[in-house]
Amino acid sequence: QQKMESPKAETSPTTTDTTLKDADAGTKRKVTPEQEPMKKRPKVADDVENDVEEDAGNSNESHRVCKFLVQNLEGRRGGHANSDFSVSLVVGKHGLFDLVLKVFEILRKARLTDDAHYSHLWSIVFDGTKYHNGWRECPGGPKSHIDEKDVRPLKNLQIQVGQKGRFQGESGTFDFVVKEVDGVPEQDGEYPKYSAVQTSFSSALSDDWISEPQKRACLQARDDWHDYYNNSSASSKRDRRTRQIVPCKPLASQWNTDELELLGLLMNAGYKFAKSWKMILQYALVDRPQSAASGQWYKLQKEGYRREYIGRGKSAAEMMLLVKRLAKARIETVPAPPSQAEILEERERMASRLQKLRMESLSDDSDYDDPIWG
Repeated sequence: QQKMESPKAETSPTTTDTTLKDADAGTKRKVTPEQEPMKKRPKVADDVENDVEEDAGNSNESHRVCKFLVQNLEGRRGGHANSDFSVSLVVGKHGLFDLVLKVFEILRKARLTDDAHYSHLWSIVFDGTKYHNGWRECPGGPKSHIDEKDVRPLKNLQIQVGQKGRFQGESGTFDFVVKEVDGVPEQDGEYPKYSAVQTSFSSALSDDWISEPQKRACLQARDDWHDYYNNSSASSKRDRRTRQIVPCKPLASQWNTDELELLGLLMNAGYKFAKSWKMILQYALVDRPQSAASGQWYKLQKEGYRREYIGRGKSAAEMMLLVKRLAKARIETVPAPPSQAEILEERERMASRLQKLRMESLSDDSDYDDPIWG
């Protein structure tokens, strides 16, 4: 038979029958309802639905695939890859550091470098933010480090289609752009993974690498640059006689290695300037007049030592494909000349700097009444 329990004694309204054991004295004491531990409330239907939606959102975020287009891939040995590459990463698992590791794998397989990602210092710029490697243990190093401990997860970077970045280092350089974010990972696929991007243009000297709207945009940009260079007040200089900042005609910038590489590849592939200008150079070098490009072409032709290593080890067809890929990458962001507001702002900046230097020279009791010549 079940033993009958005796009726409980009446308790005051401020206490309950719940007791806690004192750890030191080994005695039991009564506690108030406020001191009693809160019991977990059972989940209702709304809570279950919210949890399901949250888990589904986290699952979708972690399984989204981000595809990067890697362009202008160049190794330490000075050679370019024969194609562009598409690198796929899972947003919830990988970061920018995983992109760098995969590109280094491509560089080594293509024999463009023998280095690993830790062989030299490098930096990567993505969406206006610059990250560095190798500075974590250095005092005073940049806080925006990137390494195995902090891969810069993609889920924290607010990845969007069209965002661009650039990797620079002694081991290699490359540009990359976000092409797709909402992809679905393959069931049997291993990530990160990469694949070569097949080109849609031929290896002949033609304009099949550029579309008609892009041609019109480039030609319009050429007209804008022509007007800029012929504007007598589009730039500023310091007048030697009056020692004032005065308007002047702008000067073209120095030719950089990327521009000379285009000329050298076309030249080493055996093509002439006239057809090269018509099919490629007038669109790829929108801020260079034809006369200036022609002068650099024949100057580079005479100085063979400056172009003997350009396109080394590649056939004429491979050099032409490389020229078209480099030119196509250049026209994605067609440079525009400075606006009138930017010209005036630069002129005011030069005038204020000149005035500041004059005041400093007077305060230092210098023998020269003007410290600047130019």
